[in-house]
Amino acid sequence: MSTAMLTLLRRVGVLAAAVLLGAACGGDDAASTAALSAESATTSVPATATASASASASAPAATEASAPSTTEAVPAASASAPASTSAPATTAVTAAEDAAAAKAGETAATATPPTSSTAAAGNTAASPPSEDAAAAMAAWAVVFDSATDFADKVPHLEDAASLEASNAGYSATGEQMGGISLEPTAAAVDGDAATITYNVLFGGSPAYSDLTGEITRISGNWTVSRATYCGFLASARTPCE
Repeated sequence: MSTAMLTLLRRVGVLAAAVLLGAACGGDDAASTAALSAESATTSVPATATASASASASAPAATEASAPSTTEAVPAASASAPASTSAPATTAVTAAEDAAAAKAGETAATATPPTSSTAAAGNTAASPPSEDAAAAMAAWAVVFDSATDFADKVPHLEDAASLEASNAGYSATGEQMGGISLEPTAAAVDGDAATITYNVLFGGSPAYSDLTGEITRISGNWTVSRATYCGFLASARTPCE
């Protein structure tokens, strides 16, 4: 049942009660007064109901007005959330740096140390000459040493008997210069022939370096030819006689 119907029924009931009350009191004036009082009382009910209705109507408005503020606040908070996405970028950079460091470590571990080649080259250079090369170098040194006895040169000097006087002049010149010698540094042997690399020393000091000369093996002995021997003596200003 609606509020209007309830109000109407209440007014009818009040009027009826007022009439009965006036009749009981025995006067029309009293009845009229009671009716008016009742009518005034009943008319105040709709006002109260109206006020209640107005209060009820204002409640949804307040609810509707306040609700959007919460709704709007939620997207604002959500909008700030993407700021946390910077963490994956930092993680990616760190992972890239770790990968680069690991690759650099693998490269350094597999690299061949440069000292190995140097050491190998040093060992090759320091290896002793062959027996034939050593014998050829020794014969060369004996023949061209101005201080060596001529008897020691004979086995290694071609036509030694005819060169004894020339050797004496060479020895005298050597004494004036503090000694003349040919110091072998290497020998390349090819069968019974060898190429000697040597330095010329005057008084023990190098005067000429990396010169070459030929020596031949005859009857098992490494022998300097007459031409080679006399060629050097001529350069020392003691030519063969």
